[in-house]
Amino acid sequence: MPHEPVEIFPSDPEDTRQSIMRATYGILCVRGYDGLSMQRVADRVGIKKASLYYHYDGKDDLLKAFLDFLTERLVDVFPLDEHGDAEQDLRTALDSFFLNVSDAAGDEEATFMTPDFARAYVELRAQAAHDEAYRQHFTESERRIEAELAGLIDRGIEEGVFQPVDSHGVAEYLLYNIEGVIFRAATSDEGALESARTELDAYIDSRLVADGEGSRV
Repeated sequence: MPHEPVEIFPSDPEDTRQSIMRATYGILCVRGYDGLSMQRVADRVGIKKASLYYHYDGKDDLLKAFLDFLTERLVDVFPLDEHGDAEQDLRTALDSFFLNVSDAAGDEEATFMTPDFARAYVELRAQAAHDEAYRQHFTESERRIEAELAGLIDRGIEEGVFQPVDSHGVAEYLLYNIEGVIFRAATSDEGALESARTELDAYIDSRLVADGEGSRV
């Protein structure tokens, strides 16, 4: 079943904040962390550099705001209640990260998980290795996404679709897989994403699905 494209950044930003976030994302994808500057963001938005400093103290302040914005949008577009069936919703949510991760954007089955997204994510994630503020931002972001996944799993348990499991433990495991996909897509030409997705489906069938078989779209 085709998946509709998911846009994290609207083509027509509603306000200056969205315009700045979209510009930041675009520069990260092309130039990386080192190539991002307040001047380049201001030029891309079409505002004066002084106006950008009115909103943000500097590059790191801008990027931390970008991480907050990205987390908000990911939670907003995460397809956790598309089918009304917890099992299919979980598989669709995982597809959002696996589908099209190694292809060019614009495919009819495109999702927000594109090579550009993966590269931008890894560029920022690397900063968390030595910057506590970045580390805290990523920790909070992961907590929100993990909570969303755990909530979906709890719904499946209540519906009788899933076995009674530690929903947060399973959500953490799924999140580790998702982040592995992002890193391999951004840093390797050898990522066997189809095989990884097949194995993750097998995990869902055996660990989660109540009858041990599961259904797939």
